[in-house]
Amino acid sequence: MINFNIKKSGLSMLALMFIFSCADPDLGPLLTLDSVDLGAYVRGVSVSNTEFDLNDLPNSNYSYGVEFVSDKDGVDIEKYEVWIQMYDKGTNSYGESKLHQTIDKSQFVKNGNGLPSVDVTISVADAAATLNVTEASLAAGDFFRFNGIIETDKGYRFGYDNSTAPVRGSAFGGYFRQDCYFTCPLKDTEYVGTYMAEYVGVPTNNCYGTPAWGSGALPNFKLELVANSTTLRKLTAVDANGTAQRIAGWAFGFTYAPSAQLNFVCTEVSLSQAFALNASCGGGINVTQGSTGPDAIDPILSNDGTFTLTLQEFENHDCDCDNYDFVVKFTKI
Repeated sequence: MINFNIKKSGLSMLALMFIFSCADPDLGPLLTLDSVDLGAYVRGVSVSNTEFDLNDLPNSNYSYGVEFVSDKDGVDIEKYEVWIQMYDKGTNSYGESKLHQTIDKSQFVKNGNGLPSVDVTISVADAAATLNVTEASLAAGDFFRFNGIIETDKGYRFGYDNSTAPVRGSAFGGYFRQDCYFTCPLKDTEYVGTYMAEYVGVPTNNCYGTPAWGSGALPNFKLELVANSTTLRKLTAVDANGTAQRIAGWAFGFTYAPSAQLNFVCTEVSLSQAFALNASCGGGINVTQGSTGPDAIDPILSNDGTFTLTLQEFENHDCDCDNYDFVVKFTKI
């Protein structure tokens, strides 16, 4: 569970962090110094269950708690709406956003901060019914997007689209939107530990003479848990003592410590965060997902003994080199 420990902010600070915006005609303007009585936002209190288990959809749900902040301590908030939208990975498209639930102020509970609050739990079945989709049609990589909108007694509406980044971020703890992915959660012991790494085949780089990770033996890599996710793992090159290790890549002696995030989703593994090399030849050089897309893994996820990654050395521009793929095999030791 994620807990939001954000202290109540002063109105003057809140006003300074907002910018006037009318990007969405259905939402009200953001708080400005000329109209400080207009602003309000949803602040997160707690969040859990942000992933839906494809192997146990009947028992999968999304739960969270929020409180409502305004210059009037939230007493001017009339209602809170929850809207849902689906992203379909197969078609790479978003469906129509539909209203799932309206919570009136009579249902708000005054919390320890003296603010109105609500706790919300939405099952996969209920969300699917709102969107008129079947559970059987849901697949790995799809997600439901939940959007919360509040409305004041003056009719002003505030949501993600008319709130600035500081309000939506950690500075204020704004909580308007959450994407809940359909996946196959891993146990904490799966794809965790030290793995031996080796090239599959001989990588070539006709630009620098040696590949991004060097032409010799590769170091071991450590896979670690990532907070608040059951499928993400942090991957870091390590030495014999388990500490981050720098390796030499390319012909000009550049060294760096490879580190990235992997996402194990049911039958495939992919990079969710690229290996940033902090190298440049006028354009950035990184190791990214290979051109063939995610790699297959054993669908029996408990078999975490080995997996392969197809990666790509990617030059943005000005390097006069072609991007190229290379494959690395990881074996648990």
